[in-house]
Amino acid sequence: MAGAAWLAEYVLIVFAVVLFGQHSSLFNNASVGHVPAYYVIYALTTSITTAVAEEVIVNGYLITRLEQFGWTQQSALVLSLSLRTAYHVYYGLGFLLTVPFGYFVTRSFQKHHRLNRAIAAHFIFDAVILVIAVLHP
Repeated sequence: MAGAAWLAEYVLIVFAVVLFGQHSSLFNNASVGHVPAYYVIYALTTSITTAVAEEVIVNGYLITRLEQFGWTQQSALVLSLSLRTAYHVYYGLGFLLTVPFGYFVTRSFQKHHRLNRAIAAHFIFDAVILVIAVLHP
């Protein structure tokens, strides 16, 4: 799921660069600067905490409750993706890149009713990005 999300996001990034390449202020351009390599531990801790919290709340609770209330899978998916992207708006237009990943993990949960796949994919997704961010010169 993480790999499929990265591929989908790559395609979105290509379109975003073509459409908004001259307007880089629409994206969050905050520079982190250099951090010590031992921050990898912090990156992994943050990744697992975020993965568990987001997937338990957005999929485990929200999707389950919406199903109990009789919502269709499509309606629950739309609300879930809307909420998931809403708390990533600080990315600027980059928040749109959360849609493919959110779609994949939510559909997986709707199909299998298991959080382990969604949490694992979310952890891998975040951990790879954050570890690269920490170790990149």
